[in-house]
Amino acid sequence: MEIDDSPLMNEVDKVIEDGPKDVFFRWEVEFKIKDTFEGELPLTEKDKKTALEEELNEKIYKPLKFLSLDTERDYEKNYGDYLKLRAFVPYGTWVKVLFIAREHLLCTVTKTPLIESTYEVDPDREIVTVSYDCIPQMREDLEIEVSRFAMQDKFTLDTTFAPLEIDFELLDRSLEMTRKVTMGAIVRKQKPEDVINGIMAKFTEDLEIDEGKAVEKITLIKPDNEEEREHYLIPHGTKILDVPNYIQSKCGGVYGTGINTFFQNNQIYIYPIANLKRFDDEEQTLTVIRVPENRYTDIERTYKLDDKRLTVLATSESKFSDINKAMLLKEGNGVRFADARKFMNKITETKDNKSTIKRKETNHEYLSVPLEKQNTVEMAETRIHANPFKEYSKQAKKDGGLFSFVWQNADISLLYPGMPVKVLYSDQEEVKELQGVLLKVHGVIQSTVQGMAPSGHISQASLFVYAAVPEEVGK
Repeated sequence: MEIDDSPLMNEVDKVIEDGPKDVFFRWEVEFKIKDTFEGELPLTEKDKKTALEEELNEKIYKPLKFLSLDTERDYEKNYGDYLKLRAFVPYGTWVKVLFIAREHLLCTVTKTPLIESTYEVDPDREIVTVSYDCIPQMREDLEIEVSRFAMQDKFTLDTTFAPLEIDFELLDRSLEMTRKVTMGAIVRKQKPEDVINGIMAKFTEDLEIDEGKAVEKITLIKPDNEEEREHYLIPHGTKILDVPNYIQSKCGGVYGTGINTFFQNNQIYIYPIANLKRFDDEEQTLTVIRVPENRYTDIERTYKLDDKRLTVLATSESKFSDINKAMLLKEGNGVRFADARKFMNKITETKDNKSTIKRKETNHEYLSVPLEKQNTVEMAETRIHANPFKEYSKQAKKDGGLFSFVWQNADISLLYPGMPVKVLYSDQEEVKELQGVLLKVHGVIQSTVQGMAPSGHISQASLFVYAAVPEEVGK
């Protein structure tokens, strides 16, 4: 890959010279026993006398060290973040407190902004604090026979036994509240856009948490299907976050390129997952510049934000996987099915004692990726139905491949579900591009030093983009 003489080099320089980034923080964590805990902690009198005030009065306990925080976002299949925090916990704190109240824990994560050059606290930026319900991920060595230690005080246990490295699953409290909402309805003479917006708004508007709204905004990418449907019958007991997918599958369809619903930062996003042509139509986009591996290692500035347009340097190894060629050959690159709506009216022409049906007027026939002499058009699993968007979505997922890279010193708060992406790369002094959509994000914040020693933290993320298959990239 030649980039020095490419116009891309100017863009790379702009990113590096763009100024300090808000990605440097000191991370801290604490655990609080919620009021729902009605049991008794096996604390001795010595424990109570030596306990910190926040432990005794507020039931707040701090681990020895924050080790890492993993954020997994699957914008294709899941509807919320999977968060996992790892920390060193004193043995006595685990045995006599957190293990006992493990089903009633609130975890508060605090990030204090630091200055890029000195790593001192930045007084001009706000300290951010977020609270989660949390559940420790149990393993055999964490299953404690508490009665063995009932007579020993917490301090003795802390100093006698090595601290434990424990993973905690963090649960977004707003998401947990929202995902439990169920509904059912009959809607008449509406377009999919109006049905989805109306239902999502109605059944989430009264959800509150900590005196704030659990759902602050609903973002729906404009549907491909703009047809007014006579009836929408949504069964009672349908989860609110499943409504868009239900309409996509059972009520005529929404998008011709797949659909997903994702809850992030107190917002609900409904979007197509395989639409590769949205980049020029959206204000908030992601541009990835692919640079040679090891050319820029451990640089502090890896992105630039112009209004709502984010530019990121893919400084580590990046690759493109054409994951769908085998699928096209195995499952076919086209589909055909009869439109059930046509059968509700007269579909034949009768003349000379013969009835004729015109195939082009009753069938949907679609070829996703032309393969010249290898074209295979299969019958749909349901041969007669009235939801072409569902079938088109299956074919759309065969149009591209997966581009992946690691973003160093990342700020994944700038990313959102269904984000349109453009990847720029240099091919023999020529700049080429491919367009796609952000499919998965795996962000990691981790300690820079192993063990118990104090340390700073670094942030990086693996990004996976579903994109059109390029001719040269990856070679």
